[in-house]
This record gives sequence, C-alpha cells and structure tokens, in this order.
Amino acid sequence: MTIVFLNGTALFYVIRTLFNDALQSGFHYTVAGNDIYFGETAASVLILAGVGLLAAKPMLQRLHTVLSVVLFVG
Repeated sequence: MTIVFLNGTALFYVIRTLFNDALQSGFHYTVAGNDIYFGETAASVLILAGVGLLAAKPMLQRLHTVLSVVLFVG
C-alpha cells in the first residue's frame, strides 16, 4: 500500500505508457523538462483517491492480511 503513494508522482508515466497520448491535450506545464498535462494529473488524482478509499474498507484490510500470510508461508 505504501508503494502506491510513494510512486504516486510517477503515475503519469504509467498512464503515458498505457494510453500513449490520449490524455495529453489542453493545459499543461513543464517540470524538470517534462510536460505535465491536466488530464494526466486528474487521472493520477483519481487513481490515488480510489486507492485511498479502498484502504478505508475493512475487506481490503482482510485481503492484505491474507496475502501477507500467503507471502510469509509460501
């Protein structure tokens, strides 16, 4: 779970890889020589918000516990 938020700043690279230039239109700005588009930023925020909502659900916490046990045993 922590890895998702630590790599949250790289989500737009993942989005560019998966969807090419589908979200690269409209307003953009440049950071360290990289063009950052509003669509990519909005998609990253929505993904992180979705993961945050999932983290609040007890079902996901149980799933993480089960997966941790499987990882430890296997």
